[in-house]
Amino acid sequence: MDEFNDIKIAGIDTKRPPRVDLDTEFVNVFFQLSHNAPKEWCQFFNATLDKSEVQAFIDAKDGRFIESISLPDRLPLQLDFLKTCVDKCNSAYRGHLDEVVKRNKQEKEVKKKKQDKLQTIIAQLSFD
Repeated sequence: MDEFNDIKIAGIDTKRPPRVDLDTEFVNVFFQLSHNAPKEWCQFFNATLDKSEVQAFIDAKDGRFIESISLPDRLPLQLDFLKTCVDKCNSAYRGHLDEVVKRNKQEKEVKKKKQDKLQTIIAQLSFD
């Protein structure tokens, strides 16, 4: 299994700078991540924010940006909150990877035992 490096918020997407919506005063900000987030990581992140007042999400197909909607004055607090969420998701994803490795190891052991038993039965077959 590939090694996982923690994801961090690295900055703001320069191709999509923040713009204020004159009708609502909200700003839409695309925070760039340090590297592409795996699909499962994105799912953890979106689930973490699902019950939050913070409006933000990651497109799991892309995994490179957190799209966030905020009032301009609340952006520093929102960024701090999102950083905390990213840290939690890093931990959750590491736990997920550990479980996958553990499950794969258990499945491999079960398969080996079954294969060994089959080999024993086959070795005892008599074709006389």
